Parts: sequence; structure tokens; C-alpha cells
Amino acid sequence: AAFRGGAFELEDGAVLAMSTSLVSGNEALGGGAFSLKFAATLTLKNSTVSGNLADSGGGGAIFAQPTSVLNLTGNKFTENRALYGGAIHIISNMGGQAVTATLSGNLFQANVAEMVGGAVATSGATVFTSKSDKFIGNVAVTGQGGGVYLDNTGGITITGSLFQGNVAGSSGGGLRIGWDATLSGIKVLDNIAGPGGRGGGLRISDGTVFITRSIITGNVANDGGGIFSSGLLSLDTATILKGNAARINPNLGFI
Repeated sequence: AAFRGGAFELEDGAVLAMSTSLVSGNEALGGGAFSLKFAATLTLKNSTVSGNLADSGGGGAIFAQPTSVLNLTGNKFTENRALYGGAIHIISNMGGQAVTATLSGNLFQANVAEMVGGAVATSGATVFTSKSDKFIGNVAVTGQGGGVYLDNTGGITITGSLFQGNVAGSSGGGLRIGWDATLSGIKVLDNIAGPGGRGGGLRISDGTVFITRSIITGNVANDGGGIFSSGLLSLDTATILKGNAARINPNLGFI
């Protein structure tokens, strides 16, 4: 297997734009299909990225490192696998060397991370934006964030996206959020946190999280079936939080 980027390795300001493409069956230690760093930009539209493997690192499909840029629109990421971020793993330095990731209208389905972030895992100063994406049936086998694991400090904005049927081995069946975030018009449905896990729908571990006009229902956990929060949480009156299940605090749990 390649070291990084089984199909494409981009660095030093390289720019790659692809559309209506199939990227499948590639393998690397990290970034099964794509690896980006040092101001590289990947723009991917209306493509299928499927069955790629990062066999000892992050990002079954895409591994993005400091100062790179991701623009992903209308793609299907399916059955990719990695240790971290079954489809996408993003690492940014805390010193301001951010990755900017802008996602819109993508489908993430049946991706698997052995550790965290069944579909997507982020860290550092990453700026992460998701609009009208679908995260369905992804799995973090032993860790948190069955759908997404967002531990970045650069900003988290999710609007109109769907998180359904994702499973985490521990906490955050749908999403695990570790810093300030704004979630608007999202649907978090039928996700599962593993035995002893917290937050079947969302696990908020830190930061200030605003949730507006959203639906969180049908999720299951040991504690906080809908949401479990250790940070500051604001829910508006238009958000529906009901019909979740847990041994402790069926809908909302705090620590």
C-alpha cells in the first residue's frame, strides 16, 4: 500500500478538481484515496468514492492535513474504512494552520472507523461546514461519533443535515462534538451509542453548542438517549427532543 494517498497525493499548493468520477478500491496507510497538505485544494463534485481503505491511519477516502482545503459537493462516500474517520480524517494544528472543509449535499453511508468518526473525524483548528449532507449507517467500532467526531476549534456549522442509523461503540451515536458549534435544522434519528455510552444522538463534550429548529428522536444510549452534554447547550423551542431511550435520562443528560 502507498504511504498516503492511494490514488492522489496533493501538496505544496496543488489544486485538483474532479466531477462525475468514480474513485474506488484504493489503499494507503493514511488517506486511502486522497491525501492533502501544505495548501493543497481538492474540489470534488457529483462523484462516488467507495471501498477505499486507510489500513493503519485516518481517512479511508480523504486525509487532510494543515492548510489544505476541501470542497465536497453532491458526492457519495460509501463503504470506506480507516482507523479514524471512515471516509474523511482532518488534522489541523492549533497554531492557526487550519484545514477548511466545506461539505454540501453529500451522502456518507456505511463507512467504518475502528476508533472515532464513522464517516468524519476532525481535530485542531479545522473550520468545518456541513449543509444538507446525509450521514446514514456509519460505524465507529470502538470509539465515539458513529456519524461524525468533531473535535475542531475553528468553527462547526451544520445546517439541514441528516444523521440516521449511525452507531458508536462508546458515546455519540450520531455526533460527538467537542467545541463550539451551531446546528440548525438538522435531523438526528435512530442512532445508537454503545454499552455504557452517553448521547445516542449527540454527545457534547465541551464548548457552547446552539441547536435550533432540529429533530432529535429515536436515539438510544445508556445515559442521555437524545443528547448528553458536558458543555453549554442551548435548545430553541422549535427543536423537537423526544422519543429517545436510555437507562438514565431518556432524552437529555448533563454532567
